[in-house]
Amino acid sequence: MILTSDLQKWQAATNGINESGQKDLTGEEWSALVTLNESLQNGNLASNESRRALVLLKDNLNRHNNNRILQAHLRNFIVLCDRNFKTKKENNKNLILIIAALVIGCLIYSNWDTVKETIGIKMKEADNTHVDNKTIDATTDFGVVINGVKWATRNVDKPGTFAATPENVGMFYQWNRKIGWSATDPMINSNGDTTWGNSNPTSTVWETANDPSPEGWRLPTTYEFNKLLDTAKVINEWTTQNGVNGRKFTDKANENFLFLPANGFRGDLKGEVGDAGSLGAYWGANRYNFSNRYLMYEFHFTKDYAAHYSEYPNYALSLRSVANVAVVKGSIEKRNVAFIQQYE
Repeated sequence: MILTSDLQKWQAATNGINESGQKDLTGEEWSALVTLNESLQNGNLASNESRRALVLLKDNLNRHNNNRILQAHLRNFIVLCDRNFKTKKENNKNLILIIAALVIGCLIYSNWDTVKETIGIKMKEADNTHVDNKTIDATTDFGVVINGVKWATRNVDKPGTFAATPENVGMFYQWNRKIGWSATDPMINSNGDTTWGNSNPTSTVWETANDPSPEGWRLPTTYEFNKLLDTAKVINEWTTQNGVNGRKFTDKANENFLFLPANGFRGDLKGEVGDAGSLGAYWGANRYNFSNRYLMYEFHFTKDYAAHYSEYPNYALSLRSVANVAVVKGSIEKRNVAFIQQYE
């Protein structure tokens, strides 16, 4: 059982400033942890209050990119709660012992492997719920909500996978093709080939069959990219995160942020890398406008600005996916068309 004194110590620690100069947890995050802790002890993890608390922790997870040890503990905490939702077991005695170890680990910023080794036996007893450091893998991302859109926190790497970190470029893709190209030389694609194709891909939208996003994710529309540029609700600024240049988009309401690395691109004729570190170029899922079938939508930014842009489809750019949520027919599609028509 997590003792009140332990929670108080953790609260005191997280109200302070960590080594990177940022707060560890907000008041809302702390309240969510307390709610989930109490629910585990009471066997009431399936309550609406607990579910809201878990959603809040998931949505805010990206805030802790600068404190990877704490972020790793929170991820495993979230996965543990998720799995307990699914199993719907009433006896949480062993799970509570695991959470206690996680809290202590977060408090002292201890190595996760040490914590895992210490409580390994109890983890096996807890309904075969084993949580390890690789639970969040290349096909999984909790995402982050910015101005109503849930974005993946990492670029697409090889088809069906995410890059290792938010700062990692992943792979470049030509429009409406499911073959990734290396972001650095030597040039090689996800199939192991080295011959660049400079023909223009066809279609007016990025077809679902050619979408390299991991399962549960898809490429964003023009309308969804435009939500990042809504200055009334989102702060967007040039920054350097863990040594990588890019732009940071922060939701003013929930303080979540999205980092897009300035990755550059591969050119249309020979596939040469250009502007890495100074320009960010991300494909959208549709044409730039309806009057030119060969210009596709690109979300484009530098140190000085972020804007809508057009590009020929045989260029290879980065991809950042959004959650593939159900959409009421005609809603996002109509707004997207209306937005594109402004540029006719």
